[in-house]
Amino acid sequence: MATFNVQIEKLDANNYSNWAADIKYLLLDKDCWSIVTGTEEIPVLDPDKGITHRDLKEYRLRASTAISTIYLNISPEFRKIIEGTENARVAWDSLKKFFEPDNRSRHMQLFSEFLACKILPGENISLFAAKLLRLQEKLKGINHPIHEDYMCFQLLRYLPSRYDSIVQSILRWSDDKFKFNEIQLELVAEESRLQVRASDNNEEHIEAHSISSSRKSCRKSLVCFHCNRSGHFRNKCPELQKKVPSVSSGFDRIPSTSQDCGRSLPDTSPPNPSSNNQRRRRRTKIQNTNPSFHGNMSYLIQACTSEVSKASDTWVFDTAASHHFCKDKSIFNEYVPISDEKMTVAVEGVTIPIEGKGIVNLRFGHRILKFGEVMHSSKLNRNLISGPRLDKKGVVFEGGKGELRVKENGQLLFKAFLRDGLYVVNPNILNRKRVGFSANSVQKLDARLWHSRLAHIGSHTIQNTVKNKGVL
Repeated sequence: MATFNVQIEKLDANNYSNWAADIKYLLLDKDCWSIVTGTEEIPVLDPDKGITHRDLKEYRLRASTAISTIYLNISPEFRKIIEGTENARVAWDSLKKFFEPDNRSRHMQLFSEFLACKILPGENISLFAAKLLRLQEKLKGINHPIHEDYMCFQLLRYLPSRYDSIVQSILRWSDDKFKFNEIQLELVAEESRLQVRASDNNEEHIEAHSISSSRKSCRKSLVCFHCNRSGHFRNKCPELQKKVPSVSSGFDRIPSTSQDCGRSLPDTSPPNPSSNNQRRRRRTKIQNTNPSFHGNMSYLIQACTSEVSKASDTWVFDTAASHHFCKDKSIFNEYVPISDEKMTVAVEGVTIPIEGKGIVNLRFGHRILKFGEVMHSSKLNRNLISGPRLDKKGVVFEGGKGELRVKENGQLLFKAFLRDGLYVVNPNILNRKRVGFSANSVQKLDARLWHSRLAHIGSHTIQNTVKNKGVL
């Protein structure tokens, strides 16, 4: 029989348990373990049974191998325990009594080891379960076996917090299923799942880091056509941004959730005027007759006088206006009338009254954005979103190729598209007042109901039909 030439740690005062296990399997490899345990007795010569001198010689050879293997793997200071014997079984029992005496002190030690057995950081479930099983075997060897329920509880007791959900599920198992082996298999499966998840997260982190690094390396190779320096494009050139206020310096902090609109935009302080900003826009001023109202309002004159696209749902995004303006009173969520403030177009000298101000909710896709301090004037031809007011809250807007992208924390809020020299937005109106009309001058009906009944015609057509006393 081929044997393995292995080296094991010699027996000392602190490693008897591990040493005994190593010697056991070493003797099994040499076909000598049955002699140590006493399950194989010395053969008696019996030609009738086929037991010959050869069999006797072979047994004595294996018995000598067993005792020599045990003796040579003991530290010199402990060899005197078995020096007087040549019987492997007697030597094994002597060592066991010396290192693991069968008394109450030994029992208490084993119970303490069992109760204190915890899973170590980085240790897998299978190794932890093996430690518990070894302690169970030791207690069983001193006639104090541990009940399987306590083995299960100890296996679940000190698991890391990431196993909390599976532990709660296991504790609800029936008594027939609540077994040590079943629990071990379930925990090993959960351990594998957690390892796969951690590996996926690590790969995503590495990939994100790699993409970020590659982007940084690409930026270093960029050359600006204005200053001839590397690291940025011309539209990001610091020298140009010093001359002209940057459009992409920020944006009002508008809530980005679809349910909670967040706070409104209450800041009424005027933006920092920049006389060097000549950008295809004319400006208007607020003639303030109310002492509580302060500052000038920069306004886009095209929004007042343009005849293109007068729909109340169209909003012009203006990076020079200091306030939001709305011409449709019906879309205000909150409204405060104002009678003593007027807006004057500085170039034309046109006077347009401000009739009120309030809060307007607009939907952009799945996001609901809440705009505060929106000025109302029915004389306007277009609605207006103020860029500077949005810029103060930290939301970024970037322009290019006829498109203005408005972002918050890297997430797109909405887009404005260049049309007739202006950036135009078409959000959905959330709080438009329902069109009420009377039928037979008696009962008010819901416009949506008649909208459905009349093949989904527009509300203006329904209103005109009622005004003209048409038959519905």
